[in-house]
Amino acid sequence: MFTSSQLILPDGPLQDEIIGRVFTSDIIIFTKLTLDSSLWVLMTFGCENSLITDEWREMILKFHNDKREFVAMGKETDKSGNFLPEAQRMFKMEWDCNIEVIAHEALTNCTALPESGIDVNGVGLDFRLGTISTRKEFDVLAESKKLLTKWYNEVKQNDIPPGLSYKPAYHNFCAIVRDDARGMACTYTTVCGDGTKMLCVYSAPKNNKVGKLYIQGKTCSKCGDDTCIKGVCVQQEYTPGKN
Repeated sequence: MFTSSQLILPDGPLQDEIIGRVFTSDIIIFTKLTLDSSLWVLMTFGCENSLITDEWREMILKFHNDKREFVAMGKETDKSGNFLPEAQRMFKMEWDCNIEVIAHEALTNCTALPESGIDVNGVGLDFRLGTISTRKEFDVLAESKKLLTKWYNEVKQNDIPPGLSYKPAYHNFCAIVRDDARGMACTYTTVCGDGTKMLCVYSAPKNNKVGKLYIQGKTCSKCGDDTCIKGVCVQQEYTPGKN
């Protein structure tokens, strides 16, 4: 865990607006509720790879969870404008530093990734691989978000069947909204040539036996002991993968 001296805090005093502090895994989260009900979040991660910034990690994680919230509440539409159904138990994912290590090793090997998934604790985990940029100089934060947006926008390019069955046409969108994924991590590298590659690994088996994007039902109706916030189940406890 971290002490407050290890946090990079925003300019100005933290005053009385700080309403909570949540410790989960190796992440410290401070939240501040402003008058317009917007939420400011500062996250510090305890991951080993210092070449990747916490700002990048936070952007990746926030992108995923924001989209999961939107889908879980039944607010997303497909190509024909049909609303996707609500999700009965969509987890708010945690960043897993151990999975990040494994993802980095797999990516920097510069070999074809196994169809069975990225091995973590003997389980082949789901993953997505893409190219952030082929240029030498670029904004890695902005270009990474563009790649994620491209993955997610497959929902706008396809009609999603009522049963939410998987189809290769929206392969990448499926990973972002897969309801049984509790944790994730992404990494990137230039060592393999042909641009900057990004690999995201999700703590769910590559072989999705259910064959659906997620299980539909009343939002958060199956959260159990977890807390429902903005349509997703916030986990009481997350167990990181072992590297």
